[in-house]
Amino acid sequence: MDGQAQRPSRSGATELLRDLIQAASPNPPGDERAAAAVIRGYLAGIPGIEIEDAGVHPARPMIVARLRGRREGPALLLNGHMDTVPAGGRWTRDPFGAEIADGRMYGRGASDMKSGLAGLVVAFARLSEMRDELAGTIELHAVPDEEPGGHLGTEALLRAGRIAGDFAVVAEPTGLSVFRAQKGNVFADITVTGRSAHGSMPSHGLNAVSLAARLVTDLEDRLGARLAERTHPLVGPRTLNVGTIAGGTATNVVPDRCVLGVDRRVLPGESPQEALAELAAFVGDRGAVAATHLGAPFETAEDHPLVVAAQAAVASVMGVPRPCGGLVGSSDARFYADGAGIPTILLGPGSMDQAHIADESVPLDEVEASVPVFIDLARRLLARR
Repeated sequence: MDGQAQRPSRSGATELLRDLIQAASPNPPGDERAAAAVIRGYLAGIPGIEIEDAGVHPARPMIVARLRGRREGPALLLNGHMDTVPAGGRWTRDPFGAEIADGRMYGRGASDMKSGLAGLVVAFARLSEMRDELAGTIELHAVPDEEPGGHLGTEALLRAGRIAGDFAVVAEPTGLSVFRAQKGNVFADITVTGRSAHGSMPSHGLNAVSLAARLVTDLEDRLGARLAERTHPLVGPRTLNVGTIAGGTATNVVPDRCVLGVDRRVLPGESPQEALAELAAFVGDRGAVAATHLGAPFETAEDHPLVVAAQAAVASVMGVPRPCGGLVGSSDARFYADGAGIPTILLGPGSMDQAHIADESVPLDEVEASVPVFIDLARRLLARR
């Protein structure tokens, strides 16, 4: 705390963020119980809020909290994940200390995305005091397991038929700009097959690692360049990255097998299945292509009421309008937008360039501002008619 007493924040979001960072939840190994206890403790006893645990694993709680307005109306879903990547090395501060310096809070998850989660939880609690003004329902999803793909978190809610609503807001770090689009992704393994032989007689075999290396160069030089020709105004170009390579059994054996791990990012308007088919066609008989993950992209129209209301809320609180953006990575937003067919945006404090790095931090003025932004957005969408 830099040796100075810190004044309590206006909303309480700063204090809640501190408690969430100190409730370490690195994934792996994956255990969000401490973070969930912080959230349940914050919401406990607030009139009008219903809370349940929809988790599918004892160590992976999933808080679903519901607030009903005085009249029937649309349903607004708010999503934030409790897990973080592991702390890793090279920190100069305690990764779970929630230290404050120069207007920023430091710690694993500060930007990605315990700050957004703190803002949602505080706004949700404040909205309980405004029930008479609201027509509709607000549902808060504080979920585990987002970092490796959401299988035990938001995807589990989707599989159980528990995601239903009219609008969805996922509080990933956007610097409090409205992100209305997100890239999809295809993760695929390309298995290249050769023929083994003794390392002293390489001409008797067919080196799968060498074949794979030539394929990597071709993927980057030809397919990657072709993909980059198509771009999107909010999320940029299509991309391809060879992220892993594994082959061979011993130095003195000609390898008969090599596997490449490929990451292909997909633009709104493309489908992951089409991207996978394009990759397979390019590889041809040089390898066998098998998908390990397919994540859909999405884009919500600029004139959709959710985007319009969010833009107005941001401008009202921040004093100036901000242009819309898009997320080049992936998030649980795809389960709402593509999986459940709900108009979805991303909106939260912090920035993605802080995500997963040592000395991760978030500006506390954005954390505090996120609370009135979320409240204003909810009131615009669920105004009592």
